[in-house]
Amino acid sequence: MKAPLVSVIIPLYNHERFVKRAVESVLSQSLTDFEVIVINDGSTDRSAMRAQQLRDPRIRFFNQPNRGAHIALNRGARLARGKYLSMLNSDDIYHPRRLERFVRICAADPSIGACFSHVEIINARGRTRGFINGADHNDLLREHRKTLRGRHSVLFDLLGGNFLATTSNLFCRRTAFLKAGPFKAFRYAHDYEFFLRLCTGSRVRIIRSYLLKYRDHRNNTIKESRAATYLEHALILTRLFHGDALQPLFRQKRECFETMTRLFNSLETFGADKIILLLLLYLLKGGNRIDTLERAFLSRHQNPLRRQCLKYLEHPDHRGSPKERIVAAVHRLNRQAGNFPPVVLFGTGAFARIVYRHLQKRRIVPIGYFDNNPDVAGSSKNNLPVEPPRRMEGIRVIIASGATRPIYRQLRRLGYPCRDIIVLK
Repeated sequence: MKAPLVSVIIPLYNHERFVKRAVESVLSQSLTDFEVIVINDGSTDRSAMRAQQLRDPRIRFFNQPNRGAHIALNRGARLARGKYLSMLNSDDIYHPRRLERFVRICAADPSIGACFSHVEIINARGRTRGFINGADHNDLLREHRKTLRGRHSVLFDLLGGNFLATTSNLFCRRTAFLKAGPFKAFRYAHDYEFFLRLCTGSRVRIIRSYLLKYRDHRNNTIKESRAATYLEHALILTRLFHGDALQPLFRQKRECFETMTRLFNSLETFGADKIILLLLLYLLKGGNRIDTLERAFLSRHQNPLRRQCLKYLEHPDHRGSPKERIVAAVHRLNRQAGNFPPVVLFGTGAFARIVYRHLQKRRIVPIGYFDNNPDVAGSSKNNLPVEPPRRMEGIRVIIASGATRPIYRQLRRLGYPCRDIIVLK
């Protein structure tokens, strides 16, 4: 039997509501030379039945006990017969021409090992919630302009956060996958860890088109534990810093501090700086191995240091990165029926600029600004009025300023109910 050109691997777990649409998005591709490998990872709902209802000779279905997404993906890669491997989570959706466009790009340039696209975020009902425009998604949320973006390296861009978003966004040559190695036993950040390894050893191309719909819903695995997700990021960055992948940044001694400044402005550690420092000391001063460290944190849940790190990351002071706080605020707005409620930004500084741009990406345009500075009030910003804070019915106020507590108290004194005040920092 002739081997297919592309193998699409779908790890399936408890997505009975979405899996049929996911598989259909593959079957309806403009490129038809593919196989679909569905790995049912011990689903306890009717997911397996829904997937098996789709009759197509290109679908290969396999069952296994629940062992985690990374195991299912690795098994699918071993079973794959295609020259190219493409991943799709069982709740996401491909654009009809995704495979065709990626195959054409890779065929035209043999040096490209993997392709990714921009991402459209949809909710459980399939409605658009936002977009991830490649590394622009990270820069949108940063005050500093001087970052590593000018180095044209996907690896360096990933230091600012996983803008590739999900394993569903991965399309690569089989040879590139084998070179990077299999997915590791991270429950929440196995995609981020793999992307860093892949981009270290292979040339990667990012398409500025929305060729993937990523479904954001309440049962996303990553929403189980924010603290555990941040801890996995700490382990991943510790390995990266301990290895040689970032060595090219420090080759030119004359520009070392310039490079370090850019790295400082690019790096997102999700509040785990102290943990990363401690883990690096453990490796460098204790002569320990990174593989041993990962096993101790990923498989031994009663490890006292792991428990302390989780407690630290769960502390109220660690409410997430600015990006997550902005996204959380937008999600609160999204819960409103019908159109978005009118929004006013309290603050006109650098952080307010970041918030404004992010809201624009989400197609939310504020109606104005509040500012206590009399020299600013009465002016305009982004063609919107800036005025002293006052009570306005039917609006929500997003506090985009460092003076969170006094502004919050001020708004409460003006009569704003708690539900209409959104705090970002």
